Amino acid sequence: MNKMSNTNDNNNKNYENEPSEPPNINVGIWNFLIKNPLELVSGWLVDNNSLFSFEVLGSKTYVAKNSDEHVSVFQTKHKDDNSIKVFERASPGSVFNQQENTWEERRFKHPYVVLGNEWINLQKSIIDNITNNRFSKLKNCDLYNTVHRLLFEITYITTFGNMDWDAYDYFNYQTPSVNRQLTYGTSPMSLWYFYGRDRWFDCIKKSARNATDGSLVSEMIKKNVLVDDNFYGELSGLFWGGMFSLTNLITTSIYYVSKNNIELERLLENPDVNSVKIIKESLRICSGAPLLVRTLNADLKLDNCELKKDSDVMVCPFALHRDPAYWNDASKFDSFRHTSDDNYCSDGFMPFGVPVENGGRACVAREFALTLAKNVI
Repeated sequence: MNKMSNTNDNNNKNYENEPSEPPNINVGIWNFLIKNPLELVSGWLVDNNSLFSFEVLGSKTYVAKNSDEHVSVFQTKHKDDNSIKVFERASPGSVFNQQENTWEERRFKHPYVVLGNEWINLQKSIIDNITNNRFSKLKNCDLYNTVHRLLFEITYITTFGNMDWDAYDYFNYQTPSVNRQLTYGTSPMSLWYFYGRDRWFDCIKKSARNATDGSLVSEMIKKNVLVDDNFYGELSGLFWGGMFSLTNLITTSIYYVSKNNIELERLLENPDVNSVKIIKESLRICSGAPLLVRTLNADLKLDNCELKKDSDVMVCPFALHRDPAYWNDASKFDSFRHTSDDNYCSDGFMPFGVPVENGGRACVAREFALTLAKNVI
């Protein structure tokens, strides 16, 4: 990976001169191991009644299907699995890794929650300027990696007010090891991972010290936030929690619109409204979190089945979003099956989890992610 110096004109570089392409967490063995089983599980969930169970190496997992069951399941705790341990290394102390006894407390201290929609709305001009500047110079490009770089730049600049492309390099040094850990579960972390992680934190700490007025870090400091290791872990979590899922959302949206003239015409006619509908349909077709596994912290009755405490229960939005019980012609991309309102949790649709006000656990960065996706699209 080509290294770049951190110069004063970093914000004006063309993408053709940026660091080499980031590793793609959604290709190769990851797709082979995850995509096919997801489709198989989806078929089972559609063909069977609400609940079934399966065993892997003697460990039984129950699968909840309908929306009512999901609310009950999301009132439980994280399964303490390998993915949580992996992301705890990458973003120590972030809200993503917290169990139910600390999650709610940490959630209300999260920067996107503390600063709220008022700050997020102020970032729209920054998002527009960076997006227009980057895409106006492109003719042919690798869409996934171009969008990935664009989102990293937008998130970094809105977070710190400055851009450091060395941080982009070091973030990507970590990705292959994280990918292998999530795929195989026992793959050792490479030396490149630890090299990249340490220097990644060096970069974000330096950028935080030089944060400009109006940036997320600057605004949090004005609110007397404690700038400690947990704070830097939370900043790191903004990137690990959003870069890949948001890249998938935007590239999925662009892909389906480019394949469908009707969708394209709708978008051009009313981009402000119809971009939201396209985002919702992309979230339905390609959920950012296709599988969610929870561990019950109390006995629970689901679909007339008595589940004991510490049982593992899986929710599969990938299947829910394709269930003909909720969706007509579920395999078809049709953005007009949605409204343009702010409802992202209903029967058959839960791309961000179950909202806190409904007793569940949902994506803490939802509003920022949707604002970014809508403006980019």
